[in-house]
Amino acid sequence: MYTPETWVKAGEIRFRQAAFPLTREKTTRRMRQGNVIFAYISKVQKIAGILEIVGSASIRPDASEFGTPGQYPVVIETRPVHIVSPGEWLDMESLIGRLRLFRGLPNKKNWNMAVRLTPRDLASCDTELLMDLITNLPNIND
Repeated sequence: MYTPETWVKAGEIRFRQAAFPLTREKTTRRMRQGNVIFAYISKVQKIAGILEIVGSASIRPDASEFGTPGQYPVVIETRPVHIVSPGEWLDMESLIGRLRLFRGLPNKKNWNMAVRLTPRDLASCDTELLMDLITNLPNIND
């Protein structure tokens, strides 16, 4: 999960790393090369791109390019797969009822609770749908 500010930072370093708080270390350690991250931007509630994992997670408090030193110490190397042009980002709320991720929520108005604990594993059907939707949006390199 990114904020609009950390997404700008990610762009400045050409999307070569993702960083997470220490509370997400266990989840990031399960990530493997070839896995993808859907870059969810909090505050605007949209997906801005797809990043591929190219390294393993490590704790590097001073190596994170995001936030203040130590704020996001779990760092994983990435490469951009598809970075959506600003203004064209995929609206997460439009996916309510389409993603398995949102099934079973007692109140659909609280859909964002399902994406707050990121990164998280997605069902293959969700991954396929998101890959298809995002890769058909304008890429910043187009």
